[in-house]
Amino acid sequence: MNNIMEDKIIELKFTIKGSNDTICVKVNDSAVIFGIDYLVVPKNMGKLTSKIAINPITKLEIPIFSDEISECKAGFPAYNKNDYKFALKHKLDINSVMPILENEYPKKNKKWIYKQNIVLFVKHYKLDKYLYINYNDGLNSFIDGDSENGETHLETAFRLLVEQSGYVDIKQVDERPLKFIYVYYDKEKDVNMYIEEIFMDIKLKSDKCIEMAKNQKFNHVVKWANKKELKELLCDEREIMNDLLMSCFDDNSKNKVN
Repeated sequence: MNNIMEDKIIELKFTIKGSNDTICVKVNDSAVIFGIDYLVVPKNMGKLTSKIAINPITKLEIPIFSDEISECKAGFPAYNKNDYKFALKHKLDINSVMPILENEYPKKNKKWIYKQNIVLFVKHYKLDKYLYINYNDGLNSFIDGDSENGETHLETAFRLLVEQSGYVDIKQVDERPLKFIYVYYDKEKDVNMYIEEIFMDIKLKSDKCIEMAKNQKFNHVVKWANKKELKELLCDEREIMNDLLMSCFDDNSKNKVN
């Protein structure tokens, strides 16, 4: 098979941004390569602390820390309780890699496409309820959509809120520390996909809204539900995703924008 996910034990070589130094780390599950959020090196390699390492597969930048350990290790906050606590302590992003079907494993020597998808948890301005979209085909979901070139997460969140619900009066926006990562081979496009799903809390200040765009208002209805109701409404074939989504309501957010 021509894919990068074959071997169960892999030695990864991380390059250090701005230098010729490298860090070698062994992982025993190839799927979690995409969920590495930081590296820890022994104290005798302390010169690398606070520097930035480059993930050899995703090319994303991750921070380096040092500790009383004998060999370099990778941090997987979404899969290890201690790593999760470490990430929260240092206010790091937490990437949870969604399960990959065997026929969707990324391929070697194929182009990588990177995208960010923003999901909104919109809370009612008075009630303890959250907004969801009820589509004409019967499906339910939170407001979500891709970031456009040059947009910040906040800008994307505001644009999606207005486009898909019409609400414009925002009291507070929080960005969650947890991300979902989708890594797969798109057979139709013949490219490897790396999609970050980022979650934003939005608390409305009032029911002030404008008319939605025609291409939006005719294909769905905006509705409200409490947490218990949402778990039933949003349940689909991605059960693991729904469980994680519901847990997000009880997590501490990372960035607050008032």
